Amino acid sequence: MTKQEIEEYLSSLPLRYERDGYDKFIKKTRLSLHAPLIHVIGSNGKSTVCEFLNAIYRTKYHVGLLTNSYLISSLECIKVDGITITEEEFTRIYSENAKLIDKLELSRWEILCYVAFSFFNEKKIDLAIVESSLGGMNDASYIEDNDSRLVILTSLSLEHTDYLGTTLSQIALNKVSVLNDGSKLLIPSLGEELTKLLRDYADSLSSELYVRDAYHFEKPIDGAYGFHFRPYGNLVIQGKAKYLVEDACFALEAVNILQKEFPLDDDESVKKALITLSLPCMVEERAGAIFDYASNPEAAEALVEALPLIKGEVAFLFAARKDANIASILPFLSNYCPVSIITSLDNEAIRHQDGYFFYLEDYEYVDDPLEAYNKLKTDHPEAKILITGSKELVRYMRKALEK
Repeated sequence: MTKQEIEEYLSSLPLRYERDGYDKFIKKTRLSLHAPLIHVIGSNGKSTVCEFLNAIYRTKYHVGLLTNSYLISSLECIKVDGITITEEEFTRIYSENAKLIDKLELSRWEILCYVAFSFFNEKKIDLAIVESSLGGMNDASYIEDNDSRLVILTSLSLEHTDYLGTTLSQIALNKVSVLNDGSKLLIPSLGEELTKLLRDYADSLSSELYVRDAYHFEKPIDGAYGFHFRPYGNLVIQGKAKYLVEDACFALEAVNILQKEFPLDDDESVKKALITLSLPCMVEERAGAIFDYASNPEAAEALVEALPLIKGEVAFLFAARKDANIASILPFLSNYCPVSIITSLDNEAIRHQDGYFFYLEDYEYVDDPLEAYNKLKTDHPEAKILITGSKELVRYMRKALEK
């Protein structure tokens, strides 16, 4: 299959969170990951934390990376030592079990996890860095027999409540259910009640719980951010978004926790890995626009916090998935960017006009995103256009504007 054929095939598969077929597939193929892994779960920041970890550990180790984030092709989700799996490699591994995949109706993410783990085993990696999609034991990234050395919970928000629970406590326990006996668990500062809940859960599995330390002296520096995080000083990452500092600190804390198991040579290699990593669509100014994945309320709040570093007027173009909490997302954006247009995409997962029924009096709706973008540019020629909301919209517009 060509890259385009792979993408069209994966995109055509229905979204599914039940894993009965996947569990049968695992049993039939004896799928497992032969290398130890760092499993990254949470509501926001998962892909970014994975990228920071990958950049750091690649300075010494043979590293496999699986994320659920890409710009052009789903192949970008699977990398070894920073190199994306090829069309030929993907097709070969997929074809080995294509009939069984079709019979059991595996989802896109289940297929990507299968191909990634098989590819990592072939390459005999030292360490895998794996992002969870939905999170919890229902996620295809979780296989019971895998050697999970560290689970990182990046954040918590009320999301996927039909599957994960209707309270933060239920969602937290569901997400960290990927923790194995003896694995370590790293969490953000969540308050006394949630921290105790997760500590008790970790204790029941003889696992150690760590709370990410605070960073200090953060400051923007010409399109980058400087900060201190123990035991490192004078760290710098690329990007205007302060939330990237938070994500980098999760990676640095993970390095501290795993120092005995995966020691690194020196602090300078860690610093160099951070400063050289470029992260697309994280308050990224490109092709005359600003791109950011703000698909839930917490991400929208973090985005708005970063916007004061953007000089001049900002208007936003927004589309959301059907399961997004737009009642909370839109007010965050509107408070900073009063000019806006809501749009859509030819994608079943994205809201169309009727999905914005309660907001059409307050927000202009234009069905075609390119037409909407051009209208904003015409009506507000001095403004920078912020393209945000669903990852699908951001990827589509980033590609379209660069043609």
